[in-house]
Amino acid sequence: MEYQVIWHPLLKEKFGEYYDQISASWIWHRIHRVASSRKNIFSKEKMGYFEGGSQTLINAVTQKIQKMGGIIHLNQKVEHIKKSNRGLKVYFDSKKHHEFDKIVLAVPLPVAAEIIKNLDLEFSERLSSIKFIGVICGIFRLHDNITAAFWLNINDPRIAANGLIEYTNMNPLEEIRRDKIVYMPFYLPVGNGRFPEDESILQKDFFKMLKIIKPELSTDCLVDFRVFRSHYAQPICNIGFKDKMPPVKTPIEHLFLLDSTQIYPSDRSLNAMIGLTENMVKKYF
Repeated sequence: MEYQVIWHPLLKEKFGEYYDQISASWIWHRIHRVASSRKNIFSKEKMGYFEGGSQTLINAVTQKIQKMGGIIHLNQKVEHIKKSNRGLKVYFDSKKHHEFDKIVLAVPLPVAAEIIKNLDLEFSERLSSIKFIGVICGIFRLHDNITAAFWLNINDPRIAANGLIEYTNMNPLEEIRRDKIVYMPFYLPVGNGRFPEDESILQKDFFKMLKIIKPELSTDCLVDFRVFRSHYAQPICNIGFKDKMPPVKTPIEHLFLLDSTQIYPSDRSLNAMIGLTENMVKKYF
């Protein structure tokens, strides 16, 4: 009964056709991570955040790289990688190329698979075998909040999104005065007809979802709305996923790989990826 009321609708909303293939280890760790934010069952959660959001971390890393003499190339799509006398040579769509002693690919696995196809076809196919589901994330700026919670799971069949995250219930963000930031993730296959849908249509549909949760919500509360899309938002962590996890040190000499699938059974999180990166650097660099 508990599965039908709670887990079935949540898994169905997030994973669609893959809902009955998800590993119990992955589900357990989701529960464990949230439960770990409480000292006991009756206490409130304790969570942290970056003042200024993730951009604070990005700025700090950028400054550190530049201080150490590193150069950051923006808007440069990597086409492929080839072996060279020194190590590996990266070719960009701009026809430029750069040579490196070692390379770390920190991109979604399907993207990495395409980049290294000419280096190791077998390993490329291994990466491609891991399936992902995409996400449309609707982000509202409102004059009023929807609930008093930071994170609200949703299993109402009338609502396509499987959750509601009210960031400003945890971090008030004084720079936007008393407005509220609310975002709703809508997971779906990239091939779904709704994935490329126009932002104005998505705004209306997402707002209707909010009104189901808070019927008295008025359009007068709406300050702004943005849509963000990710093709590879969530890996399908099915049974036996541990055996599919790609190694950090790849079979290709001088090439390393960082991806959120490597922290399984933990789900994607910034702190887990920082830990994974630190371990890689200590071991191989």
